[in-house]
Amino acid sequence: MGPAGRNRTPVISFLRMLKDLFRFIQNPIPVLTQYLRESGDTFLLFLTPRSKALVTTKPELIQYVLQKNHRNFKKSHLQTDHLAHFIGRGLLTSNGAYWLQQRRLIQPGFHRKKLQGLVEIMLREINTYIDQLHQRIRSNDQVEIAFEMTMLTFNVVSKSLFSTDVEESVLSRLSQNFNAIQSFIVKPIRQPFLIPWYKATGQWKKHELIAADLKEIVLNIIRQRRQSGKHPDDLLDMLLEARYEDTGEGMTDQQLLEECLILFIAGHETTANAMAWAWYLLCRHPACLKQLRAEIKTVLGSEPPSFDTIPKLEYTSSVLQEVMRLYPPAWILDRVPIEDDQFEDLSLPKGRNIGLYIYGIHHDPKYWPEPEQFEPARFTKEEINKRPSFAYLPFGGGPRLCIGANFAMMEMQMMLVRLLQNFEMALVEDEEIDLAPYISLQPASAINIRLRPV
Repeated sequence: MGPAGRNRTPVISFLRMLKDLFRFIQNPIPVLTQYLRESGDTFLLFLTPRSKALVTTKPELIQYVLQKNHRNFKKSHLQTDHLAHFIGRGLLTSNGAYWLQQRRLIQPGFHRKKLQGLVEIMLREINTYIDQLHQRIRSNDQVEIAFEMTMLTFNVVSKSLFSTDVEESVLSRLSQNFNAIQSFIVKPIRQPFLIPWYKATGQWKKHELIAADLKEIVLNIIRQRRQSGKHPDDLLDMLLEARYEDTGEGMTDQQLLEECLILFIAGHETTANAMAWAWYLLCRHPACLKQLRAEIKTVLGSEPPSFDTIPKLEYTSSVLQEVMRLYPPAWILDRVPIEDDQFEDLSLPKGRNIGLYIYGIHHDPKYWPEPEQFEPARFTKEEINKRPSFAYLPFGGGPRLCIGANFAMMEMQMMLVRLLQNFEMALVEDEEIDLAPYISLQPASAINIRLRPV
């Protein structure tokens, strides 16, 4: 390691990166975490012999990038262009003036009061799933919970977007297409040097065709809704009714398509993975599970959660927050300075990739004593106030804080509560599950759970 300019930021050499490359491609988290232990909270990492990236877990620097001087930082092309190629330029994949215009347009649709109408839709889908699960476990009481949560969250987000007039066969096609795109897109993001290979072998074209089919399905849903004149209280209706302040006009069909696809991507896999980790952790911590059941019984009895009762489930919220600390759905973010910048004595030159290592900061013992322990009590109001605000970032931070954060928390609380009101559960095998950091942080192997009706 050596100096990097006057601030002497530790540097991970290109030779060191070459040595660690195979491990990094397999799973970058242990490699980055090792570099943190050796280098402190901020270091430079050679991506090629001539280009370096900055990696940090320093809350003040992360706050500077995401909030205090956010206008000078954009998402990198690795994070946006490949995803945008397949699903378009929506909130997640756009930058600059267009992103700001779309954010201002869509934000009101996600205010908590607006979400009240979605609670009934979400609850109906969760109850339908639970009824089906009761039937299925009569013949087999074991389920793979990551797969189950992927199915459930897809149903919830699809019906929250399109609550009417979409046949089950169409939703099934949507699900298959989304799963195929999400599984593929992480490859060029993680290994951009293999893009020529993906193109030469036909994988790129294959997934372009899948994306085209996906877009055609969603465009047809949008056009049918416009023609129907119906106004169900769902997310598509919110998007259709949104108007730009300067023109009074709404979005085009193409813009609606791109924002719907982004809401699917953002609201499906990330929530499913968080819920899979939640069941894994709760099954391994029976005292927490007991306390959670006690709160549900005290607050709700056997009644389902509602918009008014969800905020009273404080321990339930703490459990989910601690799950997302240990296993943050967005495990790393990146930004690129538009112009040369500086934070304290650290140079941030134009064009340099900056990795905001969320997993690293969520496991930093400076902010989280015994960071590998599952302890929901970290999220009482008193404990939260002791930490820097940018030491916990399950939904990002600053102006680009996830627009669906409240939606996701309500959805996860309802899933947790309704499943616990219906089932006892235990791991089939109590074993460590490794991390699989793709676009979001997935379990690397199956989490098999045995269910028994309450």
